[in-house]
Amino acid sequence: MDHQSIITIEPGKRSGKACIRGLRITVQDVLEYIASGMRRIEILSEIPDLTEADIKARLAYASDHAKLRVPRGVFRFKTHEEADEWWDQMLARSWLQKL
Repeated sequence: MDHQSIITIEPGKRSGKACIRGLRITVQDVLEYIASGMRRIEILSEIPDLTEADIKARLAYASDHAKLRVPRGVFRFKTHEEADEWWDQMLARSWLQKL
């Protein structure tokens, strides 16, 4: 996914942190929600200005800016949503550890 059209950085907004579509919602804010245990659907209902594309762009942006080591092994998830939620948690924790 091309996150460059969704993730914006403006020097005068949120201290120049990466924001979503010029809103005052940072990538870090969303990652902290996920790290605290919120699911994507909960974030979208809590922050109606966000879209599913915004959430995916945040993931693409964080992936581009974090080196994440995934433990080896076989992961068995019942649904794609369960796998996505697991990946979101891992990426959010990795990203926040680097701050």
